[in-house]
Amino acid sequence: MSDEEVNDEKTYGICLTFEELKTALEGDGFRVHVVKEDCNNLFRCVSCYFENTEEDYWTYRESCSMYIEGHTIEFIGLMDESDLEQYCEKLKKKSSGNETLFASKVELYALTRRYRLNIRIYGVDGIREVIFEKSGNCQTIELIQRNDYFHILKKITYTGEKGTSRPEASNKNTLAASNGISWKFGIFGFFCVLSVIWGFVFFLSQGTAYLWVSICGIIESLFGMYHFTSLIKLQETVDKIHKENLRYKKNNFHLTNELQELQIEVERLKNIRISLESDKDILTRAYHTYKGFNEKFQQLLDGKTEHLKCLKHSSQSLIKRWQINLVKREKSIWNKLWDFFESASHPSQNSANCLTRLQFEQLIANLPMEFQVRYRNVRGKFPKQNIITYKQFSGLIDYYVNQNTFATNTASY
Repeated sequence: MSDEEVNDEKTYGICLTFEELKTALEGDGFRVHVVKEDCNNLFRCVSCYFENTEEDYWTYRESCSMYIEGHTIEFIGLMDESDLEQYCEKLKKKSSGNETLFASKVELYALTRRYRLNIRIYGVDGIREVIFEKSGNCQTIELIQRNDYFHILKKITYTGEKGTSRPEASNKNTLAASNGISWKFGIFGFFCVLSVIWGFVFFLSQGTAYLWVSICGIIESLFGMYHFTSLIKLQETVDKIHKENLRYKKNNFHLTNELQELQIEVERLKNIRISLESDKDILTRAYHTYKGFNEKFQQLLDGKTEHLKCLKHSSQSLIKRWQINLVKREKSIWNKLWDFFESASHPSQNSANCLTRLQFEQLIANLPMEFQVRYRNVRGKFPKQNIITYKQFSGLIDYYVNQNTFATNTASY
């Protein structure tokens, strides 16, 4: 944003009072159009410039807020992003006109960008401009500043609507009317020449002169009536052109608003499209990855069902054989231990065929820890007598071996 002093034009002096500045501007052909001084003052000036009425200020205030929200990055140097959000919310709220929300650089900058125009401000301390484009293709609003408020400056000599173009047909009508007036004034000039001739005739013959002046007066009156009729038609044409210009200006303003909104939507849709394309790439890669996994799993599953069934049957048969062999082996070990302890306890009594409870506990205590743990699970089956016979021992060992071997192998499987 350019907000700088203008040095190549008349500065009207520095430190003038407002009245002195106003007088100086009026002397240079400006007319001050007073605008209501409230918190919407700047927007009233813009509305008055485009619509010839300051009552449409809310449209411009709301449009300014929308532009700031859609282009926050352009205003970071003027205000923090969080402050900009609060500022926009305040701009959107309807106000009574007494709030102290005066025009700031943010609003001036937003209006120049939103409506593609330049703003020139005449103040008591000099002239400053808020420039959108220096090429001269943009409209320029000229304002005079009094304290915190602005008023519109208009050139008195300017008869058309600034920043608008008349339709070609209307220009032709105006040119034709102007040409008609030119030849009518030529007729009046011719009558001036006739007046000189009439003076000479009057000198020669008064009666002829009076007759001549009567005829010329009638003709002049008729031409005068026709002339003023043409002026009335010309005024009607000018009024019609003025109304057309206002209508075209209003349509252009609405089209500009719609174009700006469409540009915002286009930017939003572009961002959405970029996001969707990124998501599409991610989903495509994920799809191909999972598709590859699925094909590999399908290849592993195809034709493997029967092999798994056969493997399960073989495993179960093998486990059963292992269980039977383990039971036989443990029983054989226990029988050998019985023979060993029996012969050690009764070396001369081969017919005793029994062990005391203490001897049996000693037998268990000499076994590995795994067997001692397993023995605790069947200790409740031990006979109540202190003497255990071989038959009782065999029954106890059968229960011990079958229960613990089956449980161990089932858990392992």
